[in-house]
Amino acid sequence: MQTEAQKRAKSRYRQRNEKRIGVTFYPKDRELYEWVKESGGAAFLRDLAYKAHAKEKPLD
Repeated sequence: MQTEAQKRAKSRYRQRNEKRIGVTFYPKDRELYEWVKESGGAAFLRDLAYKAHAKEKPLD
């Protein structure tokens, strides 16, 4: 179990270092949404972004 200090430290770390992007799927994109969800959701989208970025500029 975490102490209050550990919870505060974790919260501070997340606020400073983690970044989020939300993706909205409209009703016309229902099939695409279902496909992404079944393929792994956020992890799937992150992998696609890594692959697209690697084609443009290889990661260090």
